[in-house]
Amino acid sequence: MRLLKIVYLLLVMGLPVLSTAQSTKTSSETMSEIFSGKTHPLSYKLKDLTREWASMRVGQSATKTDYLQMLSAVFAGGSTFVTKGEVVAVGDTQYLITYALPAKRIDMAALMNTPRTDPDAFKPIKLTPDSLLTLTLVNVGSMSNLSEIHPFDMDEELRRNEEEIHPPKDEKKAKVTSLSNLKQLGLAAMMYCQDYDEVMPPMKSPEKLRSVLMPYLKNNDLFFVPDTDKKQTYVANTSLSYHSLAEIASPAETILMYEPSTSSDGTRAAVFADGHAKILPEADFQRLLKQSQMKILTSAPPPKPAPKPKPPRKKAHTAPKGGKKP
Repeated sequence: MRLLKIVYLLLVMGLPVLSTAQSTKTSSETMSEIFSGKTHPLSYKLKDLTREWASMRVGQSATKTDYLQMLSAVFAGGSTFVTKGEVVAVGDTQYLITYALPAKRIDMAALMNTPRTDPDAFKPIKLTPDSLLTLTLVNVGSMSNLSEIHPFDMDEELRRNEEEIHPPKDEKKAKVTSLSNLKQLGLAAMMYCQDYDEVMPPMKSPEKLRSVLMPYLKNNDLFFVPDTDKKQTYVANTSLSYHSLAEIASPAETILMYEPSTSSDGTRAAVFADGHAKILPEADFQRLLKQSQMKILTSAPPPKPAPKPKPPRKKAHTAPKGGKKP
C-alpha cells in the first residue's frame, strides 16, 4: 500500500516509474549492478540535471529502528534529494533512485558535548554548477511523505543556497541566528526523545521545557529570539507534549517550535519534529501550524516517561577490620 501511494505521487509529479517486472532482479545482481554504476550513474554534476528531474524533501517515519538514521540525515542536510521517479526492487524491498546534494557530516556526539554558539554551524555547503550529487537508495518502506516537490532548476537551487549561506542584508544577522537557535532547540528535543524512550519533552510550560532541554544545550541564550527588545522566547507546539514520536504522522511537516511573531519581511522561522528548520512565509506557517496541531494520531498524551535506567555502580572494595586488604 505504501509503495502504491509513492508511485501515485511520482506519477502526479509527471516522473517515470519503472514497473516491478522491469526493476525486480535477484538481490546480489541488482546491488552489484547499482554499486558498479552499470544501471545508474554513481554521481551527477548539478549542471547535468534538467527539468525532467524533481527536487523534494523525503520524510522518514520516526520509528525506533530508523530514528537515529533519520536524525543524522536531517542534521547532515541529507533529506533533500533529486529524482526521476525510478523505483527498483531488491528482494522484497523497494527503493527510490535519488541523488543527494552535498552536505556537511555533523558529529552528533560532539555537538551535544560542547556549547554551540556559532550561527554558521548549520549552514549548508556552498553549491556550484560542478557540485557532485551522489546516488542514494531511499527505502520506500521508511518514507512517511514527500514534500516541497518542484521541478529541478539549477539557477533557483544556487540562489536558494546562496541566500542560506549569505542572507540578503535586509534579513539581518538576527534571522540567521534565530534559525540556528531553532535547529539547536530541535536537536535538543530529539536527543531528549532518545533518552526518554522516544517521547517528546513537556512543552506546555516554557520554564519546564527550558529546564529539561538545558542539559543538552548548555546555553540559555538559545531559548530567546535574538534582537528582540522584550527577550521573547520561542513558542512550542504544546499539542506534542509527552507524545511519542510514533504518534506523529508526518514529522517533517509537524512544527515543533517557532518564532512568536512575524518578521518585518513577512516570514517566520520554525523547526519541525524531524529536526529540520526553515524560514516560512506567514501564510505557509499558519497553514502548517494548524495542520501540526491535528497530526497527532492519539487524542490524549501518555503519562510522563521515566528516564532510561542507569547501570548500577560497582561497589568499592573495603578493607577488613584488621586493616589489611583481602
